[in-house]
Amino acid sequence: MAFQVQSLKSCSGIIIRGSRCQVIGLKAIVNEHMPSIFTAEALACLQAIRLGINLRIRDVVVKGGRPWAK
Repeated sequence: MAFQVQSLKSCSGIIIRGSRCQVIGLKAIVNEHMPSIFTAEALACLQAIRLGINLRIRDVVVKGGRPWAK
């Protein structure tokens, strides 16, 4: 997930993998009017869960990372 403070935009990349790490689904989403990085991360989690539901996956584990954070 990336967050741009000046424009209040975020971009989330979602990858859904199966039990053997095979890719089942991919999605990239650009969001506007994000007031904070917390909001952007929460929305990214929600979008990942929704994608899992839409693909009819029973168990969804959401993992995230902020490569710019130390």
